[in-house]
Amino acid sequence: MRRVSLLLVLSACSTAIDEPELTSEPSQVDTDSSSDTSSDKSSETSSDRQTESSSDVENEPVTFVLDREPEEQLVLALAPLVDDALQPAWQTFPFEGVSTTVLLPPAPEAHLGPIGEGANAFEGAIYVPYVFVDLNDDGVHDPDEPVRGVGPSAMGWFRDVPLRVSFLGFVDGWNGLRLEGEIPSALPLSQVPLELNLTPNLSLTVEGEVGEGLSVEDFGLAVVPTSVFAEVEVEALLVDQDLESPFTLTLTDAPPPDHDAPDIDLPGLSIQVPMAYLRGEGEGWPGSDPEAQRPICFHGEPVVMVWTPIPTDASLALGLAAQDLAPGWGITTIASFDVDSDGPPLTEEQALELSIDLECEFPPDEE
Repeated sequence: MRRVSLLLVLSACSTAIDEPELTSEPSQVDTDSSSDTSSDKSSETSSDRQTESSSDVENEPVTFVLDREPEEQLVLALAPLVDDALQPAWQTFPFEGVSTTVLLPPAPEAHLGPIGEGANAFEGAIYVPYVFVDLNDDGVHDPDEPVRGVGPSAMGWFRDVPLRVSFLGFVDGWNGLRLEGEIPSALPLSQVPLELNLTPNLSLTVEGEVGEGLSVEDFGLAVVPTSVFAEVEVEALLVDQDLESPFTLTLTDAPPPDHDAPDIDLPGLSIQVPMAYLRGEGEGWPGSDPEAQRPICFHGEPVVMVWTPIPTDASLALGLAAQDLAPGWGITTIASFDVDSDGPPLTEEQALELSIDLECEFPPDEE
């Protein structure tokens, strides 16, 4: 999912209707349709509502649909999006099975803000739907309750929608918004999609072979957090074991706080470097010769193992989903982990095809 700026959406909307540029604080609107398709969408989402006064708008049924069957009982929440920042959940509903239909009341006056300028001006509010695990069954999203999915949709409540904007498929009352791509598109209220994109991976197993020229009897196998290289004293490594060929190592559960990645503003994020090291007599990592450390590699590229924290905050959940970051354990090459890279993480199958050999080396330190 790609999170789309509200200002960007409204600017695109204004371009589509050939009017002065729209600006907004709390809204996202759609333009991914021609006049023919937008008129169809308008009738689909009920053009009759366009003639009602906003005071006449009553609770409206909206059906939310998950991308797969959940493995645990979930609760649906709607959080207001104001100035591109999520506020605490406004409404919550039990989520039954793959889909659930809820009755949404009109947005409260406190959530509304101006959208557009001149003849295209109207009022509205944006809400981000997400699902979480209600650990204490109180219907409230508490700070320790994990979010399991958010996006790619949003909900918009609009009042006094101008005729030109209504041609794009938007009406007074509730509107479904898909937030994928450069320009969001309208969604029927009968099928608003939600993804379970934040289900954590609590275990990661990697396997591989040791190449020629390395004697397994002389080497150990360790998983070292990057905090160590920033001279943070850690109590223990997650893995420090004998090296065998083939080798196997498994990570489970979250690493301790002293393994948090330095210089990254995301508490709980841990970057772990798996490696073979030359052991001295009776020594563990870093061994007798740090220069002899060898990375674990995938097709000649060193890998890192990454723990992404399980989000309990809806804003963090939205940020992770926008960057396609799944919580829990994952593995990727160092090159793909670079902030400017679009390289995907390794699959479970690729994590079983690793190697340690003399040809693959750690990248040189940056000056």
